[in-house]
Amino acid sequence: MLFGQPFFGPSIITAMLHVMSRAMPRQQVKWLIFNVPYWALPYGLMIADVLQAGPGAGVPHVMGIMTGHFYYYHKFIWPKMGGEDWLVAPDFLVRRLDPSSVDADAGRKKMESVLKKRKKGKGRKISG
Repeated sequence: MLFGQPFFGPSIITAMLHVMSRAMPRQQVKWLIFNVPYWALPYGLMIADVLQAGPGAGVPHVMGIMTGHFYYYHKFIWPKMGGEDWLVAPDFLVRRLDPSSVDADAGRKKMESVLKKRKKGKGRKISG
């Protein structure tokens, strides 16, 4: 809202592309009819939007690139330099959404044991 952008979808997409392109910058990707290095993809999309819609169309892409750079730096580079990774998910989200979490495994095993203990054949039969 600060920059007068009503939607932030393009910014999020560009941020995601920037983070992924930083993870594997030399990989070649197919964009339209060209093979380009992955690191150039967010910038290529920004240039294409600017050429189609004018200079104002580049603002969401610039915001996305800045956001992606901020995330990549604080998630991957800063911890390797000895800093603290403060972009970790809260524990309740990890327990709820991460299937490899120890707590999630314990909850799933408990539910499986409850389901195995249920006796079958105790309900009413519906004839039809």
